[in-house]
Amino acid sequence: MECPASWWLRYHEGWVPRMLTKADIAKMLGSSFHKAIAHWRADPATSTPDNFAPNFAANHARESIAKAVLAGHSFHRDAEASKDVLPDRVTNLVARFIKEDPIPPDWRLGNAELVLENHGHAIVDQAVSLPTDQPTVLDYKVKDKLEARYYDKTVVEFAHTWQMMHYAWAYG
Repeated sequence: MECPASWWLRYHEGWVPRMLTKADIAKMLGSSFHKAIAHWRADPATSTPDNFAPNFAANHARESIAKAVLAGHSFHRDAEASKDVLPDRVTNLVARFIKEDPIPPDWRLGNAELVLENHGHAIVDQAVSLPTDQPTVLDYKVKDKLEARYYDKTVVEFAHTWQMMHYAWAYG
């Protein structure tokens, strides 16, 4: 549960604490991943697992770290190792996603990083239409490590989060 004042300061006022943690590194990873996938989706013919999108992701991660440092933020000692490997992690993640492309070919792609302005702080990772023309949203999730025995449980948890229900309601 997040403090309502902290939530307001972060999401409406743009406040970020001076000491960044692993959670902040995770947000940088997610942001870099989403931007790279959006670029790849815009022109998949020019991007393979070995070129543009993974490199774009690594550069975005480096820029995010540099902006944080330039703004006077420091990284908690527990987050230093995560910060140092962030560009490599996001590069590998994007390359793997492109190689395995989990979206079926008969789904029509809509907007990536679609901001639903009239529905709070909602950003749809990828809008798609199913072959039946039903609008659907994809919400990418990234985990550092996931043991095989927890895979099914984790998928069920993510499938029924309040965010996913909100996106489905707000998008269509």
